[in-house]
This record gives sequence, C-alpha cells and structure tokens, in this order.
Amino acid sequence: MISVFHEERLDRDDPEINASSVGNSELYEMWTLDLESLEAKPLEGVGVNTGGATVHRIDGRTFVMIPTGDWESTTVYEVAPGKKAEKRWTTNGWSLQLAKLR
Repeated sequence: MISVFHEERLDRDDPEINASSVGNSELYEMWTLDLESLEAKPLEGVGVNTGGATVHRIDGRTFVMIPTGDWESTTVYEVAPGKKAEKRWTTNGWSLQLAKLR
C-alpha cells in the first residue's frame, strides 16, 4: 500500500496554501501497488485522507490506520488481498501503533 498525493485536489489559488497545509489536508488516497506488474489502483473502502497512514501486519492480517483531516481521530481498516478494505474501528487522536496482546 502507498499513500498517493492527488495534486488535482489542491486549490492553487488559496492564499493560505503552504507545505504544512498540504500535509494536513485531505489530498491523498491509499492505493495498492503490485510490485511484479507495477500496476497500482485506489484501495476500495478507504476514501480521501491526509496521507498520514500507517500500515501494520499482525498474525498475517494487514491493518491500515488513517487519521482524519483534523487529526482528531484515526480509523482502522483491515485490508485483505483483492478485497475492499473493511472499517474495523475508530479511536480518538492520531494513532500510529497497533500491537498484538498475548
């Protein structure tokens, strides 16, 4: 999975635009990339986001944690090969870590 910046969503006429606002705006999408064919496509089930996603593998399962544009919450999705991402839960704040207990 990769986070892809979508420049076409950027309002270049906005006088407040700067590097920080670009990094904190919902201008990104999660994509899957096949390393053999080099084909990439948007990850279904996850919408536009801030690009600050983290990916974790636990017991053979893949989870991606994506913060909201205001960084006040993070949604966790489970991603399986060839399937739409499934929302598992949302938590407060920008969460970066996911760990297996026991």
